[in-house]
Amino acid sequence: MKTTIIFIIAFAGLLFAQTYIASDYFPIGVGYIWNYVDSNSTADTVSFITTEITGDTILDSYTAYIVETSGDSNSTSYYEIRDDGIYHLIMDEFWARMFPTTFSLGDVWDVVTIDTTFSDSGYTYQIYSYMYATAESIVNVDVPAGEFDDCIKIVITNEMDVTVFVSGMPVYSYSDTFEQFEDWYAYEVGEVQSITVNPNPMTPSETYSYLREYDLSEVAETKGIPQTFDINAYPNPFNSSCEIDVPKGTQNIQITDLSGKIVADITQLSNLKAIWTPNKQNPSGIYFVNAKREEHTIAAYSIFYLK
Repeated sequence: MKTTIIFIIAFAGLLFAQTYIASDYFPIGVGYIWNYVDSNSTADTVSFITTEITGDTILDSYTAYIVETSGDSNSTSYYEIRDDGIYHLIMDEFWARMFPTTFSLGDVWDVVTIDTTFSDSGYTYQIYSYMYATAESIVNVDVPAGEFDDCIKIVITNEMDVTVFVSGMPVYSYSDTFEQFEDWYAYEVGEVQSITVNPNPMTPSETYSYLREYDLSEVAETKGIPQTFDINAYPNPFNSSCEIDVPKGTQNIQITDLSGKIVADITQLSNLKAIWTPNKQNPSGIYFVNAKREEHTIAAYSIFYLK
């Protein structure tokens, strides 16, 4: 009898689990602005970052919202609202599903899977990267922008398997948790707090971001125009260095990590080309290439560096 009662209570809990709508916690509209205070990888200094949705365009037959991020560095990214969720374009070829259209606490969903092979310096690398998200909990968050009740905490985990081949024979392989992102979203506000953790014991780091102020007054409407990308990088992913092609008018190239920190500023361009060779302090991961003219980003691209 006791087992039956427990089963009924558990089943009722599933039936009446609250369903959340992604667009309520990840609002998107032209003219929306969020200001954040961010730490760098050592957390000994901070930066003030502004994120603004400046317009929309057409990518892969969908309306994509153009997101401009400015502060210590500038970058451009894209979001799409599709029938099955909200997507973010990474590496200019992979759409990551940040949220399903609706979800409940405890839900787990695939974010993006990257299965690729590339060769560099005589080695062939087979990479399988899998990101998944969990709607973990409801918590209250106190940040400079104010106190926000009942925020949804989303945890995104990136797991990666790598196999290295020489002359077709595997010589090395490893599996690891690449990065973990903890994000808190407030109702009709968006992201109010985030923490990015790199668990690699060789290059451990933790960065944070807090919302300072925001304005979600929709101030502009634009008509979608097909968008083309004017930056190319190859190989991508890469192990030692990559060659970058940029559009006409580019004065310099800035390379930033996921937190927006500038890791390289390349001013010497030859025929609109440059080569970036990360130093030993740069961890494996996704980096953003920003083509700059008079301190403005005129094109952006994503690259994947693997040591």
